[in-house]
Amino acid sequence: MRYGTRSLTVHQAQYISIVGRLVGGVIAQTRGIRIVSNEEGADVRAMGFDEWLSLLRSFIKLDLHVEKENRRTFSGSGRLLSVHGLPAFDAVAGNISRIERTARDVRLDGYDHYAVALPLAGATAVSQNERVAELAPSDLVLVDSTRPLDYFPHRHLRLLFFRLPRRMVISNLGFEPQGGLSSSGTLAGRLIIQLAAEIAEGEDPSSAHGNAHMQLAICDLLGVLFARPDGDRQSSSRHAERLFARVCSVVKDGFVDPDLTPSAVAAAAGISLRYLQKLFTPRGTTCGQFIHSMRLDHAARLLQRRAVCSTKRPLSDIAFEAGFRDYKFFSSKFRQRFGCGPGEYAQSD
Repeated sequence: MRYGTRSLTVHQAQYISIVGRLVGGVIAQTRGIRIVSNEEGADVRAMGFDEWLSLLRSFIKLDLHVEKENRRTFSGSGRLLSVHGLPAFDAVAGNISRIERTARDVRLDGYDHYAVALPLAGATAVSQNERVAELAPSDLVLVDSTRPLDYFPHRHLRLLFFRLPRRMVISNLGFEPQGGLSSSGTLAGRLIIQLAAEIAEGEDPSSAHGNAHMQLAICDLLGVLFARPDGDRQSSSRHAERLFARVCSVVKDGFVDPDLTPSAVAAAAGISLRYLQKLFTPRGTTCGQFIHSMRLDHAARLLQRRAVCSTKRPLSDIAFEAGFRDYKFFSSKFRQRFGCGPGEYAQSD
């Protein structure tokens, strides 16, 4: 297929067809989307509080803030579905005042993805990473499952959110976005909402074979919304250097603690484990290797002191003081690093 004077791949042709159809729909419709009211949602039935909460937690771990009397009178609905092959949840929140994903929830379920949340009816406030977004129909927010977040639903909220693989998002945007980024009333945002709203209305124009293309189209549109301008690249690099310095400081201050792991370092630095590794990759190492390196260097200094002072301090004590719980593991790592075992190293000095 040709477009102007440039040849197009099948994927590009399909993408142009998708966007062309959606742009036509956006221009033709009020506010760019067709919304299903709470009462009209296909296959969305009323549920009691316990059933609704169980279904929600099968999708993602969340805590709800609901008064006891409101639990008895709760009337909401929800369903699991797929948005072009992406897992999704369509929910009417009833009289819930707050939906919270805590740091404990993050640790327990271990989810590592992004999600797009958008109201199909009503409104909500979403808070993550010290950003607060007020959302109404035609708005959306990108949230990060590895960070705590809060929803504050207004009455009669109907919210659709769907997951996106982290690697797919990062590869398309070229950086790891922080959760809480929002878009209000933009063309690219309305296109994403249209893609999702059609599913909520029971329409799925794409086949299973076409889902991969539709997912790429969604990521491309997110790139339009959230990709950093070229002028921000140097600022981003400086920010990464500051983050790396903070990570190194966390490791240097705590490497003697046997419980210090890359996950603990990421949590202390306020970044995801995946982004932590991204900071180390250009340096040809990993956070785990950096921690071991600090521990081994410290152990070598302790062994030198042992030799100078002619003490009989057990080598296992030195290993433990350097942050190693297991002596055999310590000895193996030490030999790899210095070419001899801890006992030989002490004697050679």
